Amino acid sequence: MEKVSNAPSVRVGAITLNDDDHIACSRRDDLESAALLLLHLLTPGGLPWTRNGVPRDEVAHDRLKREKRAARPEDLGRGLPEEFEEFLRYCRSLAFTEQPDYAHWRGRFRDLANELGYRDAERFIWPPPPAPVVSVHRWLSDGRHGI
Repeated sequence: MEKVSNAPSVRVGAITLNDDDHIACSRRDDLESAALLLLHLLTPGGLPWTRNGVPRDEVAHDRLKREKRAARPEDLGRGLPEEFEEFLRYCRSLAFTEQPDYAHWRGRFRDLANELGYRDAERFIWPPPPAPVVSVHRWLSDGRHGI
């Protein structure tokens, strides 16, 4: 028998309505989940629908889905920089097969980090860029190249 944890799950709060309704998900849903997770982590108390813990029955799960549907980006992002609200709106506006503009949003959040004083934010990028390859060469006394 699989052990079930009673600990609240961030996953329940950060999944999209499409995922909640068992509708096929795409990159837009992955990005929306990322946006919701950021909002959950940066908002005191988390997302409104996560405050009652993990739904234990259909009634509680239906209530959670109603709260998600009613949640507006401007309410979820209140008190945070506008980029978070705009990112959530952008994610929700994407079509199922649409390619997200990752470079645009990386740039927006990088600019925000710099604006807020996080100048060394690059060190949080994972995976880190590969270390440059340094080749050691030596020149032999007769002008030939040796290793």
